[in-house]
Amino acid sequence: MAEGSRRRLSFVAEVTAGTSPTTGWAILRTTGDGVVTDAKQMLNSAELRSDRGVGILRHGNSLPQINIPFELSTGTYDSILQSALQGTWTTNILNQGTTKKYHSFEEGFLDMTTPQYQQLKGALCSGFDLNVTPNAMVTGNFRFTGLSVSALSGTPIQAAAHTAQTTTPSYDSFTGSILEGGGSTVIVTALSLNYDNGVDPKYRLMQTGPDRIATGRANLTGSISAFFDNATLANKFFSETETSLSFTLTDSASKSYTFLIPKLKYTGGPREVSENQIMLNLPFQAYMDSVTGTTLRITRVP
Repeated sequence: MAEGSRRRLSFVAEVTAGTSPTTGWAILRTTGDGVVTDAKQMLNSAELRSDRGVGILRHGNSLPQINIPFELSTGTYDSILQSALQGTWTTNILNQGTTKKYHSFEEGFLDMTTPQYQQLKGALCSGFDLNVTPNAMVTGNFRFTGLSVSALSGTPIQAAAHTAQTTTPSYDSFTGSILEGGGSTVIVTALSLNYDNGVDPKYRLMQTGPDRIATGRANLTGSISAFFDNATLANKFFSETETSLSFTLTDSASKSYTFLIPKLKYTGGPREVSENQIMLNLPFQAYMDSVTGTTLRITRVP
């Protein structure tokens, strides 16, 4: 029986979409799952038979996918974040862009009698989630859609040793800062982001896998929870006030990421009442900022 503690997930950036380089593979940190899958459609024959049986079943269009749950750490996912935002790190700043960046992933089961490997090629990040909650590591999930997925085999793409996974510490929810509307007058207790690229695989005749992967608008939504100790946040929802959100995550080695959402509006403002507290729960929708030229900016101090 294969065991999750011996599974290896590796990745490499592609130069040509759908073509895996044979060198440059690195081991990727993940908190589990991260399974290469093929969400195939199934085609049942519509023929009516005198024996009432289903005449034939065929596999339809292939939809290669992988979800990668993670704890955020410095330098580990910088290449993947470029695919998510379709941008390029420039002087340690990553803005939303328009250039598709593809990766290959390989899942290796190293403890089997004959180790087995499965590859996902032409993988484009369809979006990611990020969650910062009290007394916890900063967690999230990257979602990828690919052009092709291989069957399991005993041959990895790169036989030589892969670059070791990073060893930078995971970020926690204790160290850093949060600015809402440019100030820190509100006490935020939790926040989450959901960045979605509107990925839509396109198919053609005589081929089961996607011919290409189209992307739509970059849609950034999220939510914050805060103590209800003044009317500032609540009234931003009731008055449809434009605001911003920035939070910095700092690790134990003083490395950091700052996530800036320069323009957003709250789309709800329900209060949650319990015996010893009243909380504000504020979902939000971000939109393009003409000054920074982005919906989301990530700044790193590596």
